[in-house]
Amino acid sequence: MEYYNTLNVSKTASQDEIKKAYRKLALKWHPDKAPNQKQEEYSTKFKEISEAYNVLQDEEKREIYNRYGKEGLNEHEQMGEGFNPQDIFAEFLNKGAFGKMQHGFPFNEMQHGFSFGGQFNTKKQAPDILIKILLKLKEVYTGIQKKVSFNKQVGDKKEQTSITIDLPAGCQNNLKIIKKDEGHEIEGHDNGDIIIIITHEKNSIFKIIENNLIMEKNIKFGTSLLGTKFMVKHINGDKINVQIDGPIQDGDIRIIPNLGVPHMENNQMGDLVIKFNVNNKFKITEDVEEVIRTIFPVDKFKLCDGENLKAIDPTLFKEEQTNDGGIECNQS
Repeated sequence: MEYYNTLNVSKTASQDEIKKAYRKLALKWHPDKAPNQKQEEYSTKFKEISEAYNVLQDEEKREIYNRYGKEGLNEHEQMGEGFNPQDIFAEFLNKGAFGKMQHGFPFNEMQHGFSFGGQFNTKKQAPDILIKILLKLKEVYTGIQKKVSFNKQVGDKKEQTSITIDLPAGCQNNLKIIKKDEGHEIEGHDNGDIIIIITHEKNSIFKIIENNLIMEKNIKFGTSLLGTKFMVKHINGDKINVQIDGPIQDGDIRIIPNLGVPHMENNQMGDLVIKFNVNNKFKITEDVEEVIRTIFPVDKFKLCDGENLKAIDPTLFKEEQTNDGGIECNQS
């Protein structure tokens, strides 16, 4: 993720690792250390480093970022207007995070004549506008044009405005579309962005993964032996009969090529993927057992003269702790 990459740490990094990474990079890229002609580069890099640290060092902000990304932070206003990298840096210094200090600055840096006293001027950015669009799977299949309305800050006023978004067929779930500089407009700030998140509405039968249409089919054990035919109503409205030859194992996958959804980039059709769940829970009577032995080959393994012990199906029993710490199995 972006903030973790900025600080060169993993998503599971501890707070100490995050602080050490920030210290190293902040010292390297502080604008006061910028060579001639590179002031803007150092200022931009220092801002990115400080922004990443500001989020990752705060457990609440970090949790929101891990779940929803930067747009989630903007929506919850966690970054706050007026974010200043120098404030983050000063707070870091005041907490003594650089270890041994001399007059508020790292001893080794003072020896090299490096000063942090310069001003760091960066233009603030107005907040982004987050728009979430929920698509039915049929809309994902065909593509659709959506008009969305929202409130936008322009100067000291809020205006009702709208935009029309052309969404191609095959829009991926959680697709992010960014319209740069079209967000809130506040004097003295860079314009914010419009961030559009496309999500798929839940469907009782299908879900879309990449450009494949996925469904699960529950069948009985007898059906799994013989195979089956069933009708499927596709998200495009067509009705088709699907034939599956037996035997079908629990968890088996069957594919019908080119019956998925179009790929949003090249319009290539995906596949219809069917996953089978076989209900194996049934009792075999003596009559059924005799039929099975007549029709199917049956193993006959070598036995010994030892005790006969019957194994237990764990799905039919629950474990309870006995008073003496042992395990007692009771039939549900």
